[in-house]
Amino acid sequence: MTFSINFELNSRDNKRGLRSVMLRTTIERRPWRFSTGVEVKESEWNNAKQEIRRTNPDYAQLNAKLQLRRKEIEDLYHELEKRHAVVTMNLLRTAYEQNHVEYTFEEYLKQHIEILKMRGSINTSKPYSDFLVKFQDFAKNRHKGTIMIPDLTLEMVKEYEAYLRVLPNQRNASKRLHPNTIHRHLKIFRAIVNDMMREGLIEVNDNPFMRYEMPSVIKTHKEQLTPSEIKAIEEATIPKTSKLWHIRNIFLFSYYNAGIRIEDIFLLRMGNVTYSDGEYRLQYLMRKVQKPYNSKQALKAAKILENYWDEDKPKEDFLFPFLTQYSSLPKFEGVEQLTLLPLEQQKQVDDKIESQETIVNIGLKKIASIAEIDKILTFHVSRHSFSRTAHLRGASTDELQVALNHSDPRVTQHYIGDLGLNVMDNLTDKVFGDSNKDKLLQAIRKCDDKKLTDRLTEKILSMLI
Repeated sequence: MTFSINFELNSRDNKRGLRSVMLRTTIERRPWRFSTGVEVKESEWNNAKQEIRRTNPDYAQLNAKLQLRRKEIEDLYHELEKRHAVVTMNLLRTAYEQNHVEYTFEEYLKQHIEILKMRGSINTSKPYSDFLVKFQDFAKNRHKGTIMIPDLTLEMVKEYEAYLRVLPNQRNASKRLHPNTIHRHLKIFRAIVNDMMREGLIEVNDNPFMRYEMPSVIKTHKEQLTPSEIKAIEEATIPKTSKLWHIRNIFLFSYYNAGIRIEDIFLLRMGNVTYSDGEYRLQYLMRKVQKPYNSKQALKAAKILENYWDEDKPKEDFLFPFLTQYSSLPKFEGVEQLTLLPLEQQKQVDDKIESQETIVNIGLKKIASIAEIDKILTFHVSRHSFSRTAHLRGASTDELQVALNHSDPRVTQHYIGDLGLNVMDNLTDKVFGDSNKDKLLQAIRKCDDKKLTDRLTEKILSMLI
């Protein structure tokens, strides 16, 4: 029995000047054609490759959605084939339509998560998966387990917010969810509904978030280290044979490189480092934002590299010894190759990264204790600490936005927002405090050296200032 699936573009534009991508299934020359819900301009469709061209800004997400539709029909056909041996077009259509009498919100959400994974955005899909778990529980307890798309009303959103506000905190069951966690879940909810609106599943006037006021967030303190605390970590006595030595090195290496994310640290290879004319240079592709990083290495970063980088080693070898212990890890040489691996293998890599991140953060708390730093030290603190140091030394928000690879300047501002107290301290010193000359004079006068007369001190200061 012949069974085939292909996509084709509708022959006419709709009112928006777009054409529907149709899925055409054929069984024994009998066709069945229906809309996939994807709409593009005629010029954006590549019929030879059966995909949307890159000229469409959402080509990756839309192509992933088309492949999911194809897979859905293929899986249904093979399932029916196991049950009935012979699959007719009527049987296929009936089975499909019974499964899609109405499109549930949960079905859409699962498909959305699957699309993110197919695009290689596994980390991005995690908060959506967390949202799915909570929303399924909400639906089960409040709406008998099923919420259809027309059920997404303003009252429903408010009801979900009320449900979140009584949930216990996972870390401390005696407390409720943090307001920022509630805001984050509702933000994901809003993003999903807006996507549905763009796809034509919800009318603009029916979008509940058009009339919903998002709850406010609480400004939280971002742990940051001062230059003196960084120095304490640099000078802490840690044996080279200890894993803490490697953990300290990657934390400081991140700090010296504008706060490299921990997964990027783990994935760095020998080939990401070059050495020429006495200067090290680091080049790699950031996994989270898919943007290139290219920077010469500061002296302290270079000294760390001297312990790991070897031009005679294979370029595909890991730079730092954190993932090298996993011999069963899939073979890939960089972020680009990693995103091309099957989803199961990408998840395997992510699980190992997550495991090592836990070990590193436990180690950093021990390092903080050794360095006598009374702060909760995690790897991400290196990123905030770099922002703090750079800003206080005169880096502008625009410069920091480039260094941190933030697409939105508001995110950068959030990173440095906690520095307001430092700005006020500096202003207070300028207005009410002693001048630099007075401070130096006070410091010199505290010395025990009797030969430093006031006149000599003034002469030294006039030369320094």
